[in-house]
Amino acid sequence: MALNMLEYCRLSVFSNQRGSLAVEMALCVPAILFLLLGGVTLIQMAQLNRMTERTAAFIGDDLAQRDRLREADFDIALNVMEDLIDAPGGAADVAFHIRAWRQGEGGTTLLWERSRGSGEIACLLPPLSGGSVSSVMAGGGILHLLQLDLCVQPGSEFYLSGFLAASGYRTDTQMLSIARRPSVLSPE
Repeated sequence: MALNMLEYCRLSVFSNQRGSLAVEMALCVPAILFLLLGGVTLIQMAQLNRMTERTAAFIGDDLAQRDRLREADFDIALNVMEDLIDAPGGAADVAFHIRAWRQGEGGTTLLWERSRGSGEIACLLPPLSGGSVSSVMAGGGILHLLQLDLCVQPGSEFYLSGFLAASGYRTDTQMLSIARRPSVLSPE
C-alpha cells in the first residue's frame, strides 16, 4: 500500500495533471524575475547614490578652491558631473544648484547662486540647516561657504526604469565646502 501511494505521488507530481504545473510555473516565474530585477535595481540605485555623493564632494571642493570663478566653470562642472556619474544604469538627467554664503558674527548672508541642468530636472533644495559652522577662523571670524545641491534622475538602463520614472525617483545630495580663496565672493 505504501509503495502504491509513493508511486502515485511521484506520478502525479511529475506528470501533467491537466496543466496545473504549467499554470503554477506561469504564475511563479514572473514573480521570481520581478524579485531578481528588483534586487539588481536596488543595487544600481545604491551605486548611483554613492556616485552622486562622491561627485558632489569632488566638484564642490574643486569650485571652492579655485582662484577665480567664471560662468563657464559652472557649465564645465555640469559636463564633468555627467561624466563622473557613470554608475551602472547611468543618469538620464543631472542638475545642480550652487550657493555662496558668507557667515560672520552678524549671521549668514547669501552672496550669489547659480543653477545648471541637463534635461527637465530642477534642483533647488532648501538651504542646509542646523545652525552655523562652528570653527575658529582667522580674518575676523568670517567664513565663506559653497553649498552644492546635486540632483540626478536614473537612466533608462535601469532594469525597472519605467517603475522608477513613474514613482518620480531621483537622487539628491547636498554638500558644504569652506572656500579658501576670495573668488567665492562673486564669479566673473
